[in-house]
Amino acid sequence: MHEYDQAELVVYIDPKTMKPYEPNTGIFQRKNGSVVNGNLRVIKQYEVYYKWTRTKAPKYTTLGSRIIVDATHYPGTYRLVGETYARTRKDGKDQRYQFEIPLCKMSSDTSLTLEAAGDPTTFTMNL
Repeated sequence: MHEYDQAELVVYIDPKTMKPYEPNTGIFQRKNGSVVNGNLRVIKQYEVYYKWTRTKAPKYTTLGSRIIVDATHYPGTYRLVGETYARTRKDGKDQRYQFEIPLCKMSSDTSLTLEAAGDPTTFTMNL
């Protein structure tokens, strides 16, 4: 076990390479005038990225022990960003494409199957 295995962690992933972003600056000046030093990755507005988060549970609790699925805890609309490959007819090579649906709603006939053990189930989300 490594010393960081039990620490909170956030990783930003470049969707073009599917690898963590490399630092792109050593010094960053915020709008309020303060300066931040270190190996930093500045992500610009509207730049698409993936965010992977590992959370550490507070003392004497666990993560994921309770999932609430109801209208109060889920938004009415979602922003869907999908990524796929498509083969071009011209040269037969695969190209990566990304599409975005800025406002979509989940169909009311969507169902979630939550089980602690057993075979995985397929989740189909109609939007």
